[in-house]
Amino acid sequence: MATETELKLCAGAIDFDFLDRVDPVRRYARGPAKDRQLTSIYYDTPDLALRDRDVAIRLREVDGRWIQTVKARDQAHAGLHRRAEWEHEVSGESLEPDRVASAAVRELLATEPIRSGLHPVFTTEFRRKTWDLVFPDGTEIELAADRGTIRAGDAATPIAEIELELRNGRLSHVYEVATALNDIVPLKLSSVSKAARGYELVQPNGVPEPVFASGLQFDGTESLETTFIAIATDAIAQLHGNEPAILDNPVDIEGVHQMRVAARRTRALFAFFRPWIPRIATRALEAELRWLGGLLGPARDWDVFLDETLQPLIDDLPDEAALLDVRRAAEQRRRAAYEAAETGLRSQRYTRLVLQLSAWIESRGWRTDPDADLQTLLGPARPAVAARLRKMHRRAAKLGATLDERTDEERHRVRITLKKLRYAVRAYESLFAKKIARRYRRRVARLQDSLGVLNDQAVTSTLLRQLATDAPPVGIAILRGATVRAARLGLTSLKAEWREFRDTPRPWA
Repeated sequence: MATETELKLCAGAIDFDFLDRVDPVRRYARGPAKDRQLTSIYYDTPDLALRDRDVAIRLREVDGRWIQTVKARDQAHAGLHRRAEWEHEVSGESLEPDRVASAAVRELLATEPIRSGLHPVFTTEFRRKTWDLVFPDGTEIELAADRGTIRAGDAATPIAEIELELRNGRLSHVYEVATALNDIVPLKLSSVSKAARGYELVQPNGVPEPVFASGLQFDGTESLETTFIAIATDAIAQLHGNEPAILDNPVDIEGVHQMRVAARRTRALFAFFRPWIPRIATRALEAELRWLGGLLGPARDWDVFLDETLQPLIDDLPDEAALLDVRRAAEQRRRAAYEAAETGLRSQRYTRLVLQLSAWIESRGWRTDPDADLQTLLGPARPAVAARLRKMHRRAAKLGATLDERTDEERHRVRITLKKLRYAVRAYESLFAKKIARRYRRRVARLQDSLGVLNDQAVTSTLLRQLATDAPPVGIAILRGATVRAARLGLTSLKAEWREFRDTPRPWA
């Protein structure tokens, strides 16, 4: 069995002639590019039993020869695909499932009704241009540029993508080449294989869904570094996974929210690991994550304003026409904010951010920093996490002791501190007693949410100033009054929320 590792980039209508001019291609290509036409036939049962088992089987014609390939367990995030692969030449245009090297896959293909039900379900036809790149350290990468069509019955969709397959050596070179390509032309990372796109033609999945953070589970035997990699990888998957929910399904506001959460989770993770990974190692990435947060922030602010602040007021005052005028003006602002966010997500800067973030995690970039505390990072996670959470809790307790007396800006800083604590507790909940950890996290979340309501009121005031030139004064005045009342109610409940948080048992105690 071979494990295929490749990075996939969508190229759109870009002319592939630029690839010969890219610096790593000019420097490391072993000979000229090869150009050939490839046709692949993908097989499955009428009820798509192989797809449901994460298995794909195809026949591909290559220079008059037929190659049978079976792929399984496609683990893909942020454009990087890792999957098991079994490949061999067959005698003609017909499957030979008995020759698959994997006993488990052979057994699956031999079961009924799969064996008798296998038939062509879709095909891919594309022209492929390939370069073999060999780096001085021995790393070998195949760079492939594909342009063609996927067909399933009368349905079709274009292929326009670049793949970087790691044949041998360091994955960091794959990201190096991808970054160089993206610096010349705008590319998009893709976590969707040709097979998945073909199945989408056969049985459409509907609109893209938002992607949430995974509930990571640690058993206490992991090193601190291992947990860092797992949390960071999950955050990157959440970040990139929400692109379709924003770009292809703009009516779903949760995509923007979850991508923003992913960016904040990553920054909070860097802050949590500051004692062991110096800030200088993450400073450039944090700056780009702040840029991304600023890109998504206005869209999220208008979502909250329209759905959580304005709409309940309209429901209470359905005959107040001025509020409907405010809503129309706010919806125009929201559309503009979403358009700006979508433009940013289609930019080279955003793709570069995801590439650089993924490359740093995959290559363990912090290990080259002389100030990194590798002894602690490579040691057990639980004692280090417990000590860090204890310190964060003490800081939150000190900042929050007089919440009702603080300014909006000071309360916002306390909320950010609590949010970082919440992300950390959620990530490491499985290292502690389940019930105690969950109860503590929920108390942190409730206090943070109460502060969030007050922060939303402050944001609302800012948005109302922006709307003053577009909406009637009466509607603005009604909203200002409602905002003041909500802030007063929020302050009233804050003391009780704080006492409950202060008195909740800590999971690391």
